[in-house]
Amino acid sequence: RDSVASRGLGDVYKRQLPYMAAKLIWETGRLYENEDILVIHNIMVGPDGTKEAVIVVHTLKDGKMLKTETGTTPVK
Repeated sequence: RDSVASRGLGDVYKRQLPYMAAKLIWETGRLYENEDILVIHNIMVGPDGTKEAVIVVHTLKDGKMLKTETGTTPVK
């Protein structure tokens, strides 16, 4: 979770810029899905060459994404 205090939406975008430049290099796909949740796993490479495993959890309601949470772990 993003625990940095934000002064507004612009701060959120500024913190995300390095991640937006990351490239998806491997997608394992959907790990789990039902009508309430969708879990996806990817491997990303940042602009500095570091690799991270990324898990994305989408909470669903009426077939639409209601909330999204992400987590990352460095990959050596």
